[in-house]
Amino acid sequence: MVAWLISMVPGVTEEVITILNYRLSNRTVGAIMERLYVQRREGLRGLLEYTRTGKARSRWHNTTLDGIPWGEELICGSGDRFFWARKVENLKVDIDENGDEKFRWTERKWPDLSKFRETLGLPPPLERKIK
Repeated sequence: MVAWLISMVPGVTEEVITILNYRLSNRTVGAIMERLYVQRREGLRGLLEYTRTGKARSRWHNTTLDGIPWGEELICGSGDRFFWARKVENLKVDIDENGDEKFRWTERKWPDLSKFRETLGLPPPLERKIK
């Protein structure tokens, strides 16, 4: 199953915040992720301010791939932890020997833009950035 996966990173183990339908636009996913970030990370004052103004202190944004905004990967937050949304494949639930459920998935591969860059005469690709 393909889905949007929102997790909190970095951490000792990746904490899944929620999963969403893959058909949702990155704007919709960004708005949901922003609201979840405010609820979980900014406390009651932050939630009240967000409810009043509709603006979060940490807005969501696309990551960049080779300097180009990449709409299938979003970031929200600042400081020591942030939320990371991206489309994943083969999303499944595993049950361990104790009966605990855990998500398992395959990260999607980023597109290869080297031929595109070569055609335009651009320099070698930059590294993918998560700001």
